[in-house]
Amino acid sequence: MKKRMAGFTLLELLVVITIIAILVVVGLSSFGGIKDKSNDAKRQADLRMVENALSLYKQKYGRYPARCTNSHANWSGEAGTNYACNSGSEYIEGLVPEFISALPRDPRPVSGNQGYAYTVNAEGTVYKFMAKNTVESDDIGYDHPFQSCDRTNSTAVVMTTPSARKTCEAPHSTGAASVSGCDIGMCDRIYSTSNAFNRNYQNALRTNGGESSIAHCVDGNSSFETSYAVWGGRAEPFDNFYNYSGSDEITLNMLLDMSVERESEKVLCLIP
Repeated sequence: MKKRMAGFTLLELLVVITIIAILVVVGLSSFGGIKDKSNDAKRQADLRMVENALSLYKQKYGRYPARCTNSHANWSGEAGTNYACNSGSEYIEGLVPEFISALPRDPRPVSGNQGYAYTVNAEGTVYKFMAKNTVESDDIGYDHPFQSCDRTNSTAVVMTTPSARKTCEAPHSTGAASVSGCDIGMCDRIYSTSNAFNRNYQNALRTNGGESSIAHCVDGNSSFETSYAVWGGRAEPFDNFYNYSGSDEITLNMLLDMSVERESEKVLCLIP
């Protein structure tokens, strides 16, 4: 008499298939997390590489390189983005091949406002380079070395009067360290038009070609939470302030110093 061959029951097969499916899902999830972190690490390395190349360019030519020509008002970027160049030119002019072998591309496919982007002021004294809206796994806090603008978690508005400015600039031995809001990033310094001091200051900037307001990084802005950036340089101040008048005592040097910050902010605090 023939012996019956042992085999799997339908229930056993279903159990095995379920276990395999779970292992595949766990494995893919783990691999995906590793890949996301690897992509973010590459973005950070790319930003440092471009930062070094821009520094070398500045040392040789005395200014940062221009961005390419395109339809965007302020930014140039890699192909496939809203900042793509006309005629297929490089999105940072003159950097390749003398200072870098090739401009980096984001490790994932890009489109719209996602991808590498570059901006520089007309004088070539201030630049910003971003991995825009592509960060995958990193938690970008206020102290992150690649945060997308210069800010902290302070919500205090400072320097709205000359006296507040002097307090924040005083040596720490005088108690300035305990003044709320003094130790903040540049992009936290949002100027109020309701204050006479700031209103006249902004009028002075407008008269000399400045802007009445600029884009600052704000809490809840997805561009801040999912973007890396590096930047550098310092804008030159305006030479004259024609329309300044106000009850607050202020010196021309203070105005000039503030205009340096204001003009630098137009690049450093800008999120495209």
